[in-house]
Amino acid sequence: MCYHILSGDAGCLSAYLSFEHVYDHIVYDESHNGNAGTMHGCARIVSNGKFGKGLQLSEDGNVTFDVEKFSNRPTDAITISLWLNLSQVNGSHELFFTCGTPELYNMGDYHFAIEDGKVHWLEELPGGGTRFNVSSSMYLTFLSFYTNF
Repeated sequence: MCYHILSGDAGCLSAYLSFEHVYDHIVYDESHNGNAGTMHGCARIVSNGKFGKGLQLSEDGNVTFDVEKFSNRPTDAITISLWLNLSQVNGSHELFFTCGTPELYNMGDYHFAIEDGKVHWLEELPGGGTRFNVSSSMYLTFLSFYTNF
């Protein structure tokens, strides 16, 4: 169980985005890892999230992380926990992903998306291929997604 965020220790956390600290489209990471995200497209902050502020994504809205600067990268398993209120479940919508030039650092790109109501999580490796490529077996009713890879 990772509860160190309250004491300021990132522990096993890669990023914690409460969306309470956003300036000039930069979403600041409260895990102290410095993994700030950048909002793009139709991404905007709303004050009526499940607990405080939230992120509203529509059309081409998403949040990206710089793959070259992303620290405390998951290597064995990942847990993603978030509240999600979808206006529609059809189609594909990428929520978070890393971008940059991962080949320079021999790193993969992470992608987290909702595809036809299912959670999709993958890491693309430099030069092609994937380290993992998993989708939930059920449509979203709640989201707490864990996978080993």
